Amino acid sequence: MKLMIHWELHHDKRHDVFTAFAGMDLKDYQAQQGSAIKLIGRWHDLVNGTGVAICETNDAEAFALWLMKWNAVCDFDTVTVLDDEEAHAAAKKAAAAG
Repeated sequence: MKLMIHWELHHDKRHDVFTAFAGMDLKDYQAQQGSAIKLIGRWHDLVNGTGVAICETNDAEAFALWLMKWNAVCDFDTVTVLDDEEAHAAAKKAAAAG
C-alpha cells in the first residue's frame, strides 16, 4: 500500500527540527523508518515548515511507530494513494461496475 504523508512542523519547534535534521545522517533517518517501510520520495517546504512524502508499506504498526517518533514536533495527515497504473485499473473496475 502506498501512503502520502503531509507534515507541518509545530511553529515553536521549527528551528529545533531544522537543527536536528541538518545534523542527521540520512542513513540514520532511513534506519528510523525501519525496513518495513520503503520511502519513495520526500519533498520539503522549509520556509513554511511543511512537506510531503510518499512511502510504501503493508505494515500499519511500523508506519504508525515511525510517525510517532516525530509527532512531538509536527502534525501529520496521511492518505492511501495509487500510482497511474493502479488508478487506471481501479477506474476500469469502477466503470465496469457502473
